[in-house]
Amino acid sequence: MNDKMKMTLQEMIRDFYPFAKKEMGFNKPVRIFLTKDLQNAQDPLGKTAYYDPDNMEIKLFYIDRHPKDVVRSLAHELMHHKQNCEGRLTPSVGEGPVDENEDLSKLEEEANMAGFFVRRWEEKRKKWPNAY
Repeated sequence: MNDKMKMTLQEMIRDFYPFAKKEMGFNKPVRIFLTKDLQNAQDPLGKTAYYDPDNMEIKLFYIDRHPKDVVRSLAHELMHHKQNCEGRLTPSVGEGPVDENEDLSKLEEEANMAGFFVRRWEEKRKKWPNAY
């Protein structure tokens, strides 16, 4: 991704974040980092993003991805942030195979639905002058 596209992505994130905060209803700030990882970008099953609940940080992997897809990953991780703010994302939920952990499965299903917020944001954004 060239510098212009990275700047566009940063602008999109700055625009989407307050919309998502209002719509999702999380009450604590989260730090968001764009992560350039060329090795991860070459892995077909590499990471797209992750949320660190202890530090309330989101890492977004953006190399070789469409900016809107990165925003979808952000929405997913912001939903995990909301879950954390509500005390539902706990160490007892854990990680591992989602098929073997019903609580984790429910949290992931909810986070996957966060893509809907990107669609709503995009539809509203397209109505504004000077849309991306």
